[in-house]
Amino acid sequence: INKQWYQRRVRGGGECVRAFFAQGFSQITAVNYNGVTAMEYTLQLIARVLDPEMSEFGALNAGRLGSSLSKHAGTAVNINEILQAVLNKLTSCEAPTIKQSLLVVFIKLFNHDLEGSMNFLQTLTTPTGENGLVYVMKEWCDIQELFSGEYETKVAVIALTKFMPILLNNNSPLANITVSDDEMSIEGGRLTRSSKAQQGSVQIPITVKIFKILVQEFKNILEEKEAEKAGDLDSEDDEEGDEDYEEGTQIMTLALMAQFLGDVVDVFEDNK
Repeated sequence: INKQWYQRRVRGGGECVRAFFAQGFSQITAVNYNGVTAMEYTLQLIARVLDPEMSEFGALNAGRLGSSLSKHAGTAVNINEILQAVLNKLTSCEAPTIKQSLLVVFIKLFNHDLEGSMNFLQTLTTPTGENGLVYVMKEWCDIQELFSGEYETKVAVIALTKFMPILLNNNSPLANITVSDDEMSIEGGRLTRSSKAQQGSVQIPITVKIFKILVQEFKNILEEKEAEKAGDLDSEDDEEGDEDYEEGTQIMTLALMAQFLGDVVDVFEDNK
C-alpha cells in the first residue's frame, strides 16, 4: 500500500470519527461489531496515528480526536495513556502545525482545570526522561506566535491568562522553567529584536515569556480594534454571534491582564 495514501486515509478516518463523536457520542459507543466496541476501534485508531513510526503529518487531526474523546468519554477510557501517547508524539514532531494540533489537547485541559492538569503533566515524562509539564510549556511558548486558526489561538490565549495569577508565585511549578527568547537590543532609541544569526537566543523565565506573549496578543487586539474603527475590517449581520464571542474573549483577556499588572505594581510597592 502506498504510504502517503495510507496516511491520508488514517488521517481522514480520524477526523470522521471525531465528527461522529461530536454529533452522536452515545449512538457511536453503542456500536459493537463482532465483539469489538466502537470505543475499542477508536482507541486503536488513536494509537495508530500517534505511533512514533507514523509520519508526523498522519497525526494532524490526532489532537482534535484526542480532545473530543477526552471530552465525551470521560472516565470511560484511560485518558492517561492517550495523553502520554500525545506527549510522546509531540517530541518527535517538527512541523508547527502538527505541534499545535497536539498541544491544543493539553491547552484545553489547562482551560478546564489548570492546577489539576499541571499536577498531572508533572507525572508524565517524555521518551528522553524530561518532565511532561516542562516540555509542554516550553514547546507551547516556542510556537505560540505561529498558531493558526482563530479558535485555536483564542483557546491558547485564554489558557495563558489563567496562568497569570501564579506567575509571581515562587512555589509554582513554573518557577524554575526557562525558555529561549529573541535577544533584544536598543537601536536608534528603539527596542528591537537582535538578529538570531548574529546574537542567538537567550534564556528567560517562562513567567516573563508568558507575559510577553500576552502583551503581544494585547497589541494585536488593539490593532484589530483600530483597524475596525478605520473601516479596514468589514462586518456582516450574520456574523454578530461571532463578533459577540470575540469581543467577550477580548474583554476577558484585557481584564485579566489589567488585574495581573495591578498585582505586579503591588509587589513592587511592597518591596520598596
